[in-house]
Amino acid sequence: MMEHPCQWAELQKDSLSSVTAMKKWIGLMIGKAADCVYSLEKNSSVVDRVKQYIRQNLNEDINRDALAAHVYLNLEYLSHIEKNHPG
Repeated sequence: MMEHPCQWAELQKDSLSSVTAMKKWIGLMIGKAADCVYSLEKNSSVVDRVKQYIRQNLNEDINRDALAAHVYLNLEYLSHIEKNHPG
């Protein structure tokens, strides 16, 4: 996969020229997003990701809905995990 920002920008611009180019751009973006999600899931637990999010956003108004959305979990399931991992 291309990693240079100029190459990504060029592909994005080209994606407007045809359906085939748009499909290629969308495929690359989905692949990149999947890689990011896999990397996050592989390298840290849900609890660790929630703690990191809170630390990074201390100045923001953080609610449980935002936390659940950040870790791609249902609010009720996140609450269940939270009860089993105090602190």
